[in-house]
Amino acid sequence: MPLTPAEKMLYSATRITTYHRGMRRSVGTGFFYIVNLENGRSSALLVTNRHVFEGCDRIDVTLPIRDENGEPSRTFHTWQLEFQGNPIGHPDPTIDLAVISITDLHRQTAGAKELPFYITLSRDIIPSVEAWAEFDAIEEVTMVGCPNGLFDEANNLPIIRRGITATHPAKNYQGRDEFMVDLACFPGSSGSPVFLYSTGANFDRATGGYALGNIRLLLMGILYAGPTINQRGEIVLARQPAVSVAAMMHLGTVIKSTHLLAFDALVQEHVEQGTASLVE
Repeated sequence: MPLTPAEKMLYSATRITTYHRGMRRSVGTGFFYIVNLENGRSSALLVTNRHVFEGCDRIDVTLPIRDENGEPSRTFHTWQLEFQGNPIGHPDPTIDLAVISITDLHRQTAGAKELPFYITLSRDIIPSVEAWAEFDAIEEVTMVGCPNGLFDEANNLPIIRRGITATHPAKNYQGRDEFMVDLACFPGSSGSPVFLYSTGANFDRATGGYALGNIRLLLMGILYAGPTINQRGEIVLARQPAVSVAAMMHLGTVIKSTHLLAFDALVQEHVEQGTASLVE
């Protein structure tokens, strides 16, 4: 049975458990993304925040095994991905994004009957410049991830959360290519893809009316931080857990997905230098 658009969102994200010298370090969220390279080639990557990868030398991801029809089965397997080098960080060091090639995952399954199942996102669902300009001040958003490491272990699926944009997505929050969402964003949600997924009515700027029955599915961005209020009453933009008593503010900061486009040229450069491999 074909997956629905919502189910594809679920299977595009996974829990990432990081390790350093065999010791568990932290838990985050990542998603699968495919970049376009020269000569019609492409490569699949695992995307998350740069800070999720910091200080680790291995990550574990658990994925369903493909069944005979190429669909997700009820059997799961955990793959250990050792870092052969540093993750490929976004060329702008202020952008909290990084990717790793999933070549090692496929090398572990080379010649095996058990192949991992996942859905790759692509530039096709990243909003165009025109689409960003047409967004309304309030848009419905859906985040797929693992808050506090929470994960549906029985079905090997992440958690879905829904909310709205908390700042106008067509504008740059605080002058950066970011926007805020009205969602409870806990540690472990870092790296979660944030989608616009709407099956109802949406405002059409061209006609000045509402369009009914249109399914809109766009990758709007990647969660990387959420403000908290500490015990002194100070608002802190937290990217990862800290040793303090803090209250979540039910808000999250999202990097606009347009920044993923920078990885096309960057991964191409790493492939040519032999520091990254292709998984087509």
